[in-house]
Amino acid sequence: MPACGCPMAAMWNDEHPSTTVVREVQEELGLAAHFVWPAPIFLTVTETQGQSAGHTDVSLWYVLHGKAGADFAFDTGEFHALAWFAFDRLPLECTDPHLVRFVAKMQTML
Repeated sequence: MPACGCPMAAMWNDEHPSTTVVREVQEELGLAAHFVWPAPIFLTVTETQGQSAGHTDVSLWYVLHGKAGADFAFDTGEFHALAWFAFDRLPLECTDPHLVRFVAKMQTML
């Protein structure tokens, strides 16, 4: 389970990025975060567009353990629905444009 822009995490002042992941995964998905690797494996820098246009988004991509089929107690104010996907069935055409490179890198590390 990549902890990237899903959930979209906002760091508090002086909060370590991994602490942000733990907090946001609990708040938004109702899950305890268990890291595959303690450090992020990917970093992206993106100029925002649309409603949030006008700033640069820097994302650290962590990898978390997950269990396919697990129920989420997710925040319906943040998400309409959640689903698990096999690597070969990821809906890449409607997700973060960096996900293709992230998954490729993660697969070389597994």
